[in-house]
Amino acid sequence: MSDRFDFIVVGGGVLGASSVLAVKEALPDAKIVWYTGTKEHTASNDFMKIIRDVYPDELTAQFANRALRTWTTDDLYRRNFHNPGWIRVLSDNETVNTADTLLTTAEMVRRVGCTKPPILNENEKLYLNPTVGYADSAQAVDDVAEMVEERGVKVIRKNVTSFLVDGGECLGVQVEDLFKASGVSVGILDLRDEEFEELKDMPILVTDIGEVMLSHKKKVLKMTTTKTFMLNDPDRLPKADTCYNRKVLEKVLPQFEGRELRSFTCPDLLTPNQDPVIDHVPGAQGLVVATGGSYHSFKFLPEIGKMVFLRIRNQEPGNDVESELLQRWTWNRTGGGPHPVHELDEVGDILLAC
Repeated sequence: MSDRFDFIVVGGGVLGASSVLAVKEALPDAKIVWYTGTKEHTASNDFMKIIRDVYPDELTAQFANRALRTWTTDDLYRRNFHNPGWIRVLSDNETVNTADTLLTTAEMVRRVGCTKPPILNENEKLYLNPTVGYADSAQAVDDVAEMVEERGVKVIRKNVTSFLVDGGECLGVQVEDLFKASGVSVGILDLRDEEFEELKDMPILVTDIGEVMLSHKKKVLKMTTTKTFMLNDPDRLPKADTCYNRKVLEKVLPQFEGRELRSFTCPDLLTPNQDPVIDHVPGAQGLVVATGGSYHSFKFLPEIGKMVFLRIRNQEPGNDVESELLQRWTWNRTGGGPHPVHELDEVGDILLAC
């Protein structure tokens, strides 16, 4: 590179965006270049993501609650935050959260605005949690990018393919024009105007295999699924691979049985315990990896970059939650779960997913 920068950030998703903003706020005079990549659909560039602080893990719940408060109070984030609540389908052996309220199917139909009740098994019940919301995720990342660009960050929409390491020190990056990524599917159902009006106040609908969400910005229903599968081409999704998206939709909103769905892949990097990895890379001084969003990290957009900055500067965390999470987010995890799936000699593959 002809220019020298204090920080080079690679990856245009939540971890990259949040990190750039955190570094710029902590070090206003720092020279930063941010390579966001060119992939149209990624986990963070998806058009909507659930924002919640409901987690069985107490540390994650506390950190998510901190982020949720920022989503609802900070002007940068709250303009893209919506709070419809969510309705979960829970079986008798599943845990009910303290904020959950039992609903009848009639109450669910009234709140959602649907024309048919959900299809429930005998041991399934409906529970409402009014604290859960969603964000217009792609727009939220774009807003962060616009803010940091105004503050002098050089934003480059190209892909980084390799890191230049010499003598155990990371000196820069190699940039090319194209890379491939893979992921899981998102199903989209386009709503007619009258259908959108009927459903415009619906909460997020959650089952054990996925969710159905209404986007006010796009006027569509989005179906996600927890099921994963192999993809031969991330840009071509066979119709058979949307079967779980359809199954989720037709369980909670059977009025849409048989309706045509659009779909796209939504790449993310999943770690074994669904914690991200935020740590210095052994053997490459000056290189910090922040990756492994695991479909949970977008909700941390307002806060997780501050954790990355703590790691970059090797600063002491400000509280016990931050301290324990940073311990869990290392290469050599202690108390938080297994090691990353990839060995260290495959680190380049991981870093491209930041």
